[in-house]
Amino acid sequence: MMLLLALFLGEIYHFNNATVYDAQLNGLREDVSFTVGRDGIVGPLSREPLTAPKGAVVFEEAVILPHLSDFYSLIQERGFGHDEDFSAAVQGRIARYFRQIGMGAFRDPVFPSTAVNSAFAQGVETFAMRGYLDLPGGPARGFSLDADPGKSYEDIYKTLPDRGPATLWWTAAGMGVPLAWDKHADWLKGLIGFLHQRGRKVGAYIQDASPADLKLLHSLPMDFYEGIPDADNTVAEWPERVIWVPMAALNDKRYCAAKLAARINQLAGKGLYDSKTLTLAQDRLDSVGPRIAERCRVWKKRRTNTLKLVETWLERGGKVALASAGGHLFSFSGDILSELEALDGIGADQEQLLAAAFVHTPQLLGFREPYLQEGRPANFIVYELEQYWVNLIGKGVALNFSNGKTLDIK
Repeated sequence: MMLLLALFLGEIYHFNNATVYDAQLNGLREDVSFTVGRDGIVGPLSREPLTAPKGAVVFEEAVILPHLSDFYSLIQERGFGHDEDFSAAVQGRIARYFRQIGMGAFRDPVFPSTAVNSAFAQGVETFAMRGYLDLPGGPARGFSLDADPGKSYEDIYKTLPDRGPATLWWTAAGMGVPLAWDKHADWLKGLIGFLHQRGRKVGAYIQDASPADLKLLHSLPMDFYEGIPDADNTVAEWPERVIWVPMAALNDKRYCAAKLAARINQLAGKGLYDSKTLTLAQDRLDSVGPRIAERCRVWKKRRTNTLKLVETWLERGGKVALASAGGHLFSFSGDILSELEALDGIGADQEQLLAAAFVHTPQLLGFREPYLQEGRPANFIVYELEQYWVNLIGKGVALNFSNGKTLDIK
C-alpha cells in the first residue's frame, strides 16, 4: 500500500545496503546507500547506511541494475502463427511486459519502424528496421534492404532506419543462393566506412554460415557478428574488436522448444498474452514435441560442437552481447535470462556477463542513458530480493525508474 501511494504522490525512495552495478569497474558493489528525491534526482552515494528521510519508501538490501537491452527481440514474438502485432492493444501488452522486466531498449531487425506505436514511447526505446542489407539477388532477397553497388552510399543510407546498427546478411545456409560480397569487396569497405562516419555500428548476420561464407568477413572493419556459424569454422582468426552476439540459447528453443510450457506460463503471468492467444498457445503444446522430435535429435548431436565456438571465444576473453532471439518458433521477446544462462553454462564469467548485459549490448544499439549518478535523474531497475543478479533477470522488478520518473509496470 505504501509503495502504491508513493507511486501516486511522487514520494521519496531510500535505499540502504543495496547491491549496485559499478559501470567503471564492470562489477558489483555491495552496501551502497542513497536517496531518490521527489524530483527524481539521485542523492549522494554512501558506503555507510543512511538515515531515511521521513515518509520515504525504504528498500533494504535491494539489487539495483541498469535497464536491460536486447539486440534481437521481435515485436512478433509469440511464434505460434498468430500475428496481430500491428494492433495497438498487442503492442501495449508487449511494452508493459518489457517495462515489467526492466527492459529499456530492444532491436527488432525486421519490423518496420513506422508500425511501432506510441505504447513503446514510455521507458522503452525501440530500434526497429525493415530488413537486413544484402546485394541484389543475394540469399536474403525478398526480405532484405537493397545494398546495390550501382547506388550511391547516400541512397543506401536513406533506406536504413534513423538509428541503430546496420546488419549485412552474411550466410548462404539453406537459401540456395551463394554470397557475392567478395565480388564487391572494395565497394563494401567504402560502405562500411561511410556508415561508421555517420556513427552507425555495422555487423554481419552469420547464423549457420560456412567457412567459405566467412572468408572475406574477418578482413572488414565490422563491429559485431550475429548468430553462430556452423561447427566447421574456427574463431582463431576473428578480430578482437568484434563483439559477438551468438544467440547461444536460440537453437535450444528453436529446435527443441526448451522450457516452452514454463515460458508460456511465465509470460502469461506478466500479462503478455490475451486469453485468446494464451489458449491458442496452450492448445498447441501437445503437438510440439512429436513435430520437432527429429530436428531436436539432430541439434542435440551437434550442440556441443557448435557451442564450442562460443566457449573458445569466451576463453580468449572475447566480447559478447545479448539477444533473446525472440520471434522464432517457440521463442519469446525479452527472454534475456535464457541467453545469460546459456553463456554461463559454456564458461562466461561474471565480468563477461555483466559487460554483455550493461556495456556491449547497449553500445551496439546506441542505447545511452546515465545510471545511478549523483545529481542526475534516476535511471535504473530495482529488485527487492537480495539474490545473484542473473537469477533475478526476467522475474519482474519492484521499481523501474526512467529519467527520474517511476514507470507503470502493473
